[in-house]
Amino acid sequence: MSREDVILDRDGVIIRSRSDYVKSWDEVEIFGGALDAIARLCQAGHRVIVITNQSAVGRGILPPNELAGIHRRLSLLVARNGGEISGYFVCPHLPSDHCSCRKPQPGLLLQAKTEMAADLRSAFVVGDQLSDLEAAWSVGSHPVLVLSGETHASPTNPGGNYLLASDLSEAADLILSATEGNGAGMHPFAGSAHDQ
Repeated sequence: MSREDVILDRDGVIIRSRSDYVKSWDEVEIFGGALDAIARLCQAGHRVIVITNQSAVGRGILPPNELAGIHRRLSLLVARNGGEISGYFVCPHLPSDHCSCRKPQPGLLLQAKTEMAADLRSAFVVGDQLSDLEAAWSVGSHPVLVLSGETHASPTNPGGNYLLASDLSEAADLILSATEGNGAGMHPFAGSAHDQ
């Protein structure tokens, strides 16, 4: 049986956000349970993809090769823990660039669809901000909001359904429960206590 793609934001979901941006591997702080959560998703047959706004590149404080190095090391660490990140899609632009890839715009998700044949209608998108939810809603994906990053409470009037989790570990539990319990084609939000 095929499994849904699980598309993760990076900062605030896998690694801790920094107000001055994550600019090197030395500044990477992986959340407890995150590596295990990715491994559990992969071992259940889900494909894990990362999409991330990285305006530090556009600001000139994070060279693209340094960003690529961070992602290589993160992938190696994930692999050592039994998981796999199948791809990274990055928006390097500033908010003032008004690009089509900076979330809440859906460009990174559409890149994943084009380059990796991601099935966005069945995919789960896990993020820590309303912009992640909005990107997911715009392409018909199933959003999961974690409270480990920029957002610390459920938004009021968010504009659509989503699942709510304290962190990536709990998000993985919700996704695994939804996909194991509902089977192919079932709406994963039906009957959830976390509906908003």
